[in-house]
Amino acid sequence: MVGKKVQIETFRGSPDLNNAKDYVKTTTVQEAPAPKITKRETTSLWLQTQCESVESPGEMIDKEFKENFKFITPDTIHIYYDGKISKLNLDGLTKIKYRYHDKNGDSFHICDGNLLRVKKKAIGKPVSSFRTEAAVNTIDYVSKNVSGVDAKTSRVYANGDVITDGKKYNQEHYKIEYKCYNEEVTLVHMKEINRSKKPKMKFHFHRTLRKYSNPYYFAAFIGALAEVEFDVSCGGSCYQDGSAFPSLEHSNGFAIDTGYKYKKVEDNKIIAAMENFGFTKRRRGSTSYLDTLTGHSSRDAGSLHDTHLHCGELVIK
Repeated sequence: MVGKKVQIETFRGSPDLNNAKDYVKTTTVQEAPAPKITKRETTSLWLQTQCESVESPGEMIDKEFKENFKFITPDTIHIYYDGKISKLNLDGLTKIKYRYHDKNGDSFHICDGNLLRVKKKAIGKPVSSFRTEAAVNTIDYVSKNVSGVDAKTSRVYANGDVITDGKKYNQEHYKIEYKCYNEEVTLVHMKEINRSKKPKMKFHFHRTLRKYSNPYYFAAFIGALAEVEFDVSCGGSCYQDGSAFPSLEHSNGFAIDTGYKYKKVEDNKIIAAMENFGFTKRRRGSTSYLDTLTGHSSRDAGSLHDTHLHCGELVIK
């Protein structure tokens, strides 16, 4: 009916189907506006009921049942031992919580994560040089003083595009462009985890400043950590602006890198755990040792993943 014109006649005891202007109004049916959350807050509700007495019909019993209700906006992503991850409406949230549920039915708060919204970036594309136009912002990664970081300098242009210069494939000045879309994505600030108590899990960043990720990718990574229980070296996901040098496919935090343990049992275990929690693309390198690992990963055509396992394309169960 949306867009259709209808005529409404005033009811005056009995319709006379009069089409005179003072009897009939013509209007166009419009679609109801979609409800929109403008503010999230915690509130309390006092519920009071009233009912008719069974023993004395006609007598109303008031204030017989009272209870306090507390409405809280959901802010937690739940991670289950079997690989399932709950979905959450992230709109309006500035922080989320991660909670893990083990096979015994016990649940544990793992960590909080600060959220930020940035313009979505395209998959990276190698380019030969910076643009001739002036950048509106320049990011100096060298000054961050973190050993082994591949990125050196990023230039951000007026339309939001990012070009990063750094070291890749043994080239000192390899440049990757990340185009900017006119839509937003949500990132979570990843924080190192070191739990010696149940559920045991630990990871540390290794030679990276890419400490932001898609909130669900980080949730899946937390689940995998709980499954393997040993310390995992992490090469990160993406930068604060959604770019991800030296990776092309990490844009917007849609992949996570982990270092090899060079212990076959443990490396196979982390690959299987990442698969269990929904990472459908798991790429390993092509060295003789890596070729002995499980078939739960695919062999990279080159040497790109000789130093780390790449896990991306998450599918939430």
